[in-house]
Amino acid sequence: MLVALRSLLRTPAFLATALLSIGLSVGTAATAFGVIDAVRFRALPFKNGERLVLLSEVSADSGSRASSSGACTIACDMTYITYDAMKPVSFRTLDVVAAYSSGIKTMDVNGDPVPVQGSVISENLFDLLDVKPMLGRAFVPSDNHVGAEDVTILSHDLFVTRFGADPSVIGRAVKFSEKLFTVVGVMPPGFEFETGAKMWMPAAPTLDPSNKPSIHNITVIGRLAPGQTVAQARTELGALDVQRLRTTASTAQERTRIEVAPLRERYAAATQSRDVIFAIIVACTMLIACANLINLALLRALRQQREFAVRAALGAGTRELTNVLLRQYLIVTAGGFVLGLALAQTMLRFLQSTAALGPPRPPGMDYRIDYPLVVFALLLAAGIAVALSAIPAQLIARIDVQKVLQASAGNASAGRWTGRAQRLFVMAQIACAAV
Repeated sequence: MLVALRSLLRTPAFLATALLSIGLSVGTAATAFGVIDAVRFRALPFKNGERLVLLSEVSADSGSRASSSGACTIACDMTYITYDAMKPVSFRTLDVVAAYSSGIKTMDVNGDPVPVQGSVISENLFDLLDVKPMLGRAFVPSDNHVGAEDVTILSHDLFVTRFGADPSVIGRAVKFSEKLFTVVGVMPPGFEFETGAKMWMPAAPTLDPSNKPSIHNITVIGRLAPGQTVAQARTELGALDVQRLRTTASTAQERTRIEVAPLRERYAAATQSRDVIFAIIVACTMLIACANLINLALLRALRQQREFAVRAALGAGTRELTNVLLRQYLIVTAGGFVLGLALAQTMLRFLQSTAALGPPRPPGMDYRIDYPLVVFALLLAAGIAVALSAIPAQLIARIDVQKVLQASAGNASAGRWTGRAQRLFVMAQIACAAV
């Protein structure tokens, strides 16, 4: 390896270019994999996550999962009126149906209003997610009706930062948006779900039509009963007469139906329109970098013809000479792999913090460097190392030792096949750049 490293250090321009090219290829490809893996392949961070489904309200005349206004594609939130009408209904395919929505509340802190992200939820949402408060209790059905006492559950973060982790906060009245709420529970550390809420309150007292709600829609999720499928749930709920249930709804209101989709689609929907474009751009960038790198490796091998010819004349075989090249490119690829992971980490952090790419996702589905991504990047780097070694290895196999030794190093013939290979790589670069 020391001999290979010394050989690389004699060509610093090639070494720097190779490291940057491999780093760019591995980094961009790993970033694309990280984004797609986060929402499409990684297990949902909920108990029985694959049984969770999203219930959407769409136009009855729509043949696809889209409202007549075109405002949504996969997830169309349900009106609270429809959700409230569905609550008493027992479904064969669903064993739990829960709902939530989010909004900003102002919390009174020493007389000053401080904005706090809040969420209104059905009393069974925490049960569906299989999470319990660390202090106090969860909501119960008696909390979730019009006229009930206003109660709230605090996040652990708010519990620590605003109340000094004082357990006596349970039972205390806290003012949110000019209303007093009694604290009945505190959630465990790290629990945020997908809305980033710092406090939760029952849905009905806020969203019931008699209160003239400012929030008219609510996100509804369900859990498939054991042995049931999404297709079966879609058939059952699709046949539901929504207008008949909504006895309080206006007869002039648009006819709607209930659509069912895996909950994963809620998180994948925000990026699915970009996934293919992102993958194409990354693939073209990677191919440009690889074509450029292999072309440079071929030129470097041409310059090393005399060195290889001398080694061959001294008894080195083709396999030994190929191993010399392989060790050199393993060193280069290892360095590029490290740079690529650093680039991927930076890009994933940027994408995670970008508002346009920040759809609602629960903790656990964020963009990050994890084991599958590292394995993917490692396999990609190994493939690049093999490709880098294979082309120059062909040149070594075709060396005419006597002819090369008789000629000067600068006049060594490249041969027809090397010229064709170089032209092919240039064409590939131009084609990928055009795309």
